Parts: sequence; C-alpha cells; structure tokens
Amino acid sequence: MSVNDTMSRHQLAGKSIIVAGAGIAGLAAVRGILRNWPQGAQRPHITVYDRDPRNLPNERGNYSLGLRSDSRSGGLQALRRLGLIDQIYNARVVQSDHGVLISDRNFRSLLPNRRKPATPVEGLPANEMRITRNDIREVMIEAVEDEVEMEWNLICKTAAVLKNGRMEVGLSDDTMEECDLLIIADGASSKLRASLRPDDGLSYAGVVVIGGNADFPDGKVPPTLKDNFGMVLGGDGHSLVVWPIVDNKFVWFVTRRDPKPAVVLRGDEAAGRKDELIAEALREGAIFSEPFPSLVAATDPASLKIFNAQDKPPIAHPQDPFLPYVFVGDANHAMSPFAGNGANMAIVDGAVLGEELCKSATVAAAVAEFDKDSIPRSAASIKKSHLVISVVHATGWRHWLVLLLARIFGFFLR
Repeated sequence: MSVNDTMSRHQLAGKSIIVAGAGIAGLAAVRGILRNWPQGAQRPHITVYDRDPRNLPNERGNYSLGLRSDSRSGGLQALRRLGLIDQIYNARVVQSDHGVLISDRNFRSLLPNRRKPATPVEGLPANEMRITRNDIREVMIEAVEDEVEMEWNLICKTAAVLKNGRMEVGLSDDTMEECDLLIIADGASSKLRASLRPDDGLSYAGVVVIGGNADFPDGKVPPTLKDNFGMVLGGDGHSLVVWPIVDNKFVWFVTRRDPKPAVVLRGDEAAGRKDELIAEALREGAIFSEPFPSLVAATDPASLKIFNAQDKPPIAHPQDPFLPYVFVGDANHAMSPFAGNGANMAIVDGAVLGEELCKSATVAAAVAEFDKDSIPRSAASIKKSHLVISVVHATGWRHWLVLLLARIFGFFLR
C-alpha cells in the first residue's frame, strides 16, 4: 500500500473538526484524538473555540474537583490513557486519603474522616486526588495547544447540518465556519444543544445552592477544617459542602430543598450584592455551628454565587441518518454538584471519544461506541446524585435514620 493510500484511508484523514468549548471534556477529546491518531495517516485539522480568554482571572475556575479511580468514576485511569496522569498528579491540590466524609451539623464526624490509604491502582500514583479546575485546564491546554488551532474569546452560538453532510457553525463574531465533525463541549447550558436539540434542556433537581470561596490568612484556618470537610447534614432540609482548594482556601456551598428554582446570581452582580448574599447564606445555614460562620466571613465577594442544581439525561446520538456532531461532558449529560463526578465523566468522555474516532471504521460507528459507554455510565451517576440529594436533605425520622446508619457504618470502618 502506498503512503498516499495509508494517509487517506482513515475516515477523518485531512478533514476538519471543530471543538466547541475548551473545558475538560473538549480538551480531553482533542488530546484523545492526538494521542491515538494512526501512524502515517494525515491528521485532521482541529480548531477549538472557547468563550474565555487563554488565561482565566483568579475568580474563575478557582475551585477544586475530585478525581477518582473507582469503577463509577475512572477519571484517573482515563488521564493515564491520555498520557496526562503525571502532570495532573504534580498539579494536584491534595492527594486524598479520605473516604466519604459526612458530619453532623456540629461538625462531628459520622464516618471516619481518614482511612488507611489503599494501594494505588496499577499505573496510578494515587487512587484519589483533588485539583483546581484552573490547574487541570492548564495541564490539558499545554498538552494540545501546539498541535491544534485555539481560538479564544469566541463562542459557538449556532450549528446546522448542511445538505453536503458537513456542519456549519455560527460564531459570536458573526462569522460562519464549516467542519466535517463538530464536537460539542460547551457546558451544561450549551448554546449548540439549544440550537440542535431545542427540547433537550436542563431539569431542575429541586435544590438551590449558595456559596463561595473562603480565603483564610496563613495560620488562621479554623482547626475543625483541617480534617473535617466534605458533606455536613443539617437535618432541617439544608446541607453544607466544604472542600479545600489549597491549604488556606476552601470552597463551600449551603444547599436547601426548594420546589422553586432561585434567580441565578454570579460574578459582578453577585459581588455587588455581597451583603445580601452573605446575610442569606448565614440565614440558610443558621443550623450549622462553627466553622461555618467563619467560612462565610472569610469569603471573597467575587466568588459568591447562587445557582440551582440541575441535570439532564445523556444523549443517544441519532444514527439513521447519522448527523456529524457529538455531545460530550456536561453538554451531553449535565450533572448536579451532588453527583460529585462531573469532572471524571468529562475526562472519560473525552478519552473514549478520542479513542473511538481513531480506531472505528466510520465516524458514525465511533459515536455509536461512545454512546454505549457514555449513556449507562453517566445515567448511573445522575441516579446516584438524586439519592444523595434525598439523603443529605433528609428531615425528621429520615434524618435520624441517616445519622444512625452513618454511625454504624463508621463504627465498622474504624
């Protein structure tokens, strides 16, 4: 077989791919394609568009994500397949030897807040770790930016399938671009999903969230926070979530069951109403003892936010006829914070899609194989998040039953 035959035989050889969104899922998909591309085949031209600048301001993405190796997550194994596990490990916030952390409203641990570290899965430096979204984003950008075209401060607003079978993408600068494959990774509130699947929106999960990032001066971190973080049960329909960002910084959220979603506030608008939001947070979290008031007092106003927990089921991409686009990450299967698994799902999505696009006989076959992996995996995580919502917001006898079971389980773990 001639060199020209080898270079042209792959279904995407010399074709163009647009990736809408330089978040975790989109960048993982790009890395997956680059890492698995058949030797000797002409690479596709990949262009990545993102609404944000190359370097995010400090108040954006400055929160930690949990990456895990368990069978429901698999994010660390996917990073290993992408060849990024060492870089992520070096950029981590903490290597976590914590199990499921649950405390009562007085921050008394119901489950042991530390466990004996398990032997890492083969090929992994650790079984669990936490890393800020900014840090994982930076590792992934550095891994691909020299090999693809990166277009910052541009939003993919619309998409349409052309008569010739290609995709046309409308950008925020009023220009149009065409591609042979569109990878849609523009987040839970995806503009392109709204364009292509207008009836496939988010569902309110029945929980309102208010929170921010607390920044304590060196040496001033409340002692309780040094070992007690995770999920705190209120027993009155509220819960509190606290996780470290770095040694003296923590992200916190007070959550409440509510039949009606709240008005979303973020960024400058939230910071301008900081006194109102702080007062609301203290009111909603009044049942929680110290260090909750100290967390609120130490919160950076620029990080304050109110939002609603939302999710959506994973997408089964059409095959008859096949349409040349695929959704990944939150654009495909948005998860509420209670899944605790969004980053892992996004990394696995990107790794699986990249591998399938490189080895499958057709793009349609690659997307079909991606769906076989993505749909059950993400549906299970969303189902689990609904269970967690019920447990952590339990009231009355249900709350006391949760406390009893947690203490019994914690006793055996100890």
